[in-house]
Amino acid sequence: MLKSEDINSSLQKIVLGLSDGSSRSNLLDRFIQHGLPNNKNEEYKFTPIGQSLSKSTDWINDLTKQASQTGQPEPIPGTIPIALLGGVPLNIPTQLPEGLSIYTDNHDWSVNLEDPFALLNGAMRKSTLVIKASKPIDQVIHLDHLPCSVSFAGSIKIVVLKDSSLSIIETLPTNGSDFCNLSLSAEVQESASLNFAVQQSTASTLNVVYNASIRQASDSRTETFTLTTDGGIVRNNFKYLVDGESAEANVFGLYLIGGKTLADNHTVVDHLVPNANSNELFKGIMADQSRGIFNGKIFVRQDAQKTNAFQSNRNILLSDKATVNTKPQLEIWADDVKCSHGCTTGQLDDNAMFYLRSRGIDRKSAQAMLLNAFAVEVVERINHPFIREWASKKVAEKISILG
Repeated sequence: MLKSEDINSSLQKIVLGLSDGSSRSNLLDRFIQHGLPNNKNEEYKFTPIGQSLSKSTDWINDLTKQASQTGQPEPIPGTIPIALLGGVPLNIPTQLPEGLSIYTDNHDWSVNLEDPFALLNGAMRKSTLVIKASKPIDQVIHLDHLPCSVSFAGSIKIVVLKDSSLSIIETLPTNGSDFCNLSLSAEVQESASLNFAVQQSTASTLNVVYNASIRQASDSRTETFTLTTDGGIVRNNFKYLVDGESAEANVFGLYLIGGKTLADNHTVVDHLVPNANSNELFKGIMADQSRGIFNGKIFVRQDAQKTNAFQSNRNILLSDKATVNTKPQLEIWADDVKCSHGCTTGQLDDNAMFYLRSRGIDRKSAQAMLLNAFAVEVVERINHPFIREWASKKVAEKISILG
């Protein structure tokens, strides 16, 4: 295990040699103040990604190497495909729907200053991919991170202007590098709509950190879906700032994991103004020696009267060695609200399994039927038909081989 001084020295030596060194230097200094999180850090208590990265500096040295792809793009039919390598787009289509613009920004240093990995992302990333909609965009955009030979940091910025809509699916690299540090920021303006889904199906050797921040204005609607099926350590930090009256945030997720995968979902839904709604549902299925973590926080500020905020986390363990840690949290400073939260953890219903087996259905098929019934509640809440159909297929594929 390397000392923090060795890691910081390696980062300073390499990061400050990149372009825009002064901007990177400010973020790197902030990161060094935090350091890589360990089990003494409450937010990363159950997620040893800092310890994993402390074993070597290979992921730092990758910054100086030329990225090469270790797999081919797999565009989703019917989408606008954009392949990214090392966080950098390889192709931006020249023919785009009216009202949609996509470009790279080499001078965007905006990050979540609260998380050490977000600070590290700002110091390491090469550019930010900007996606902006000024009209309703019917076609779905597919951001496909190609398997990459080096560890990398990537950044995406989404802007949905007033009365516009945008739908995006992002898929992470399936193999290659050891560390992937991603950042997403989204601004959803008045009466605008954003549908966003991310699939995390990576190699067992790949550790992932995904920081996302979404701010909503009045009468806006967001819907996010996070699907985690494979990986080493996968850590998601999703923050929603509900900053407009009559805004609605829908936060959905599934983690369907086996092997020794660790999937950690940390969410924050912060209601800042009155008369807004949020609905959050995460479900997990853990097999083998996998581990699921859910920490969901809802804040209702003092001025946010008439807020409706609901949160639920439910889990099924398929193995005696699988574990889950769940911590739903609700902090309310207003007195005229409707809010609830809760969590459950259990195993498959023996009576339901017996019923299916007694009708000639083999054990594996019976288990798949019950698990699909458990997971489908999340998928059916996805409002966008294209994303819902895509998610349904991915969930069924994973459940068929789980356990």
